[in-house]
Amino acid sequence: MADGRRTGQLLLALAIAVGGGLGVSAGPTAARAGARTWFVRAGAGGGAGSRGHPFATLVAVEHAARRGDRIVVLPSPSTIPPLNGGIVLKPAQKLIGAGPPVRTLGASAAAPRITNTTTAHSGDAVRLASGDVVSNLVVTGANRGGIYGHNVRNVTVAGDDLSATNTSCVTGFVVQPFVLPLLAPGAGVPFSSGLSNGWAAIMIDEAATTTRVSVRGNRVHDAGCADGIDIRVSGTAQVTARVSHNTLTHLRQDPSKQSELAIGMQTLGHARLDARIEGNRETYIGTATVGDFGDSDSEGVFGNSAGPSHLIENIDHNAFAHGLGHISANCVETAASNGGPTMNISLTNSTCRYVVGDILEAANLSRDATLTFRLDHVLAEHSTFAGSQAWAQVEPGDDGDCMLVVDSGAASTTSVNISNSRFTDCVADGLGVVSNVVDGSGPVRKLSFQVKRSRIFANRVSNLRVANATAVTELDGRIEHSDLSQSGGTNVFLENLDTSGATHAHLDLGGGSLSSPGHNCIFSGREADVITVNYDLEAEHDWWGSPRGPGPGSTLAAGGVINSDPPLPRAACGP
Repeated sequence: MADGRRTGQLLLALAIAVGGGLGVSAGPTAARAGARTWFVRAGAGGGAGSRGHPFATLVAVEHAARRGDRIVVLPSPSTIPPLNGGIVLKPAQKLIGAGPPVRTLGASAAAPRITNTTTAHSGDAVRLASGDVVSNLVVTGANRGGIYGHNVRNVTVAGDDLSATNTSCVTGFVVQPFVLPLLAPGAGVPFSSGLSNGWAAIMIDEAATTTRVSVRGNRVHDAGCADGIDIRVSGTAQVTARVSHNTLTHLRQDPSKQSELAIGMQTLGHARLDARIEGNRETYIGTATVGDFGDSDSEGVFGNSAGPSHLIENIDHNAFAHGLGHISANCVETAASNGGPTMNISLTNSTCRYVVGDILEAANLSRDATLTFRLDHVLAEHSTFAGSQAWAQVEPGDDGDCMLVVDSGAASTTSVNISNSRFTDCVADGLGVVSNVVDGSGPVRKLSFQVKRSRIFANRVSNLRVANATAVTELDGRIEHSDLSQSGGTNVFLENLDTSGATHAHLDLGGGSLSSPGHNCIFSGREADVITVNYDLEAEHDWWGSPRGPGPGSTLAAGGVINSDPPLPRAACGP
């Protein structure tokens, strides 16, 4: 009998801990030595915190619970208003919603709902402390954040449902100031105040801590002025974060804000963030008033760094569809804003579909910055363009590329490596690699790209475009075993506008100094197969649609040389 009672108590504690506890206890239950479990329910009669007589308010349970205690929010009917006023947790507490997983519940089902429509706790529904776990709650209609932590250590936010947060539309994440390069050499537009975002449904701010953060299995949806999940790291903080298996959908931004992030990562100062972002899904991000330049700049996964900080992002099995509104809507974007940060980004086993703007962007906008971006098994397809064609003649990107790589910082280094990927059906370029220094003076130190076993084909303007408006000390491009065919314009377009003669380029599609073996498809460009302006191109051992090589008039070199001899005798290219 005694062993049976102990087993039953352990099973009840375990069930509550994972958010599925439906058991009944006579009073506050000892979960472990010195810790207790307290219960609260919207619409309760005002008990003393037991399962049978729960508290009726968040303030009551907050006052009663001590460090290390567990707080269980019991389900209540949807006809009863949520528990209101927010709650500030103490260290090592667990705030758990009882009942079945809330992510699977309908809007009319009984659920453990909380909110904060007041200005208490700055309008946040849940304030985290170090060591806290928040799980299986429905958080809706918060005045500011759904779940927020500042300088907290080792926190977990898992399995929650958050909607309609930041009703006050206050600013949260700010994309740091940068200069947007234009096409004219040395010309740019400064964004001195950066780009503001609405406060995120789930936000973690770290300025002076060494910590781990886990945000997993949450559903964030239907907000009119809020990001989804943001982690901001500044000062001297050192953070390891895992953001996994979250679903984010129908997030829009107020006209007073310029940016909309489903998942945002940021480093400032001397901080370091190592983020593992895996198994997430983002759909319908942004405001769908197509063609309005005042719409928010929407992103699926966004990384932003400034100062001598360091951001590492490993993004895996990410699925994005329907980036809406602004001309710079993106599935994944990384942006070094200013101050010389270091960014190491990896995107693998992921899909990006239907984007109004460039689908993928690697933007090194800062002097002295280093940006590396590795892509493997990535699908990017079907972009559109919300702006006018006149705008496409002003700025080198934001016009519907499958992927844009841009370097505009003096003494900066940018390196992109693409393998086993497919970029197609984009309204502009499949892969655009451009440079124009507008932050600092002097050339870009190094701009390089490598493509292996990939298909970058059937895009409207070009499949590969390389263009530099100002000097690049070392510009390297190596492509092998890839398909660059069937562009609606020119398959490969290369243009060097640097009149100083300081640009040193090595563009190797086969047989060149970068040791590419070739075996690329370069044929059926509607206007041309290759056009080069002031660049030399090595393109040996490639298939041009004929064993004789390029057809008459299919290649054009102005101020440079295209070497295509010998061609492949038969089609044997691509992945």
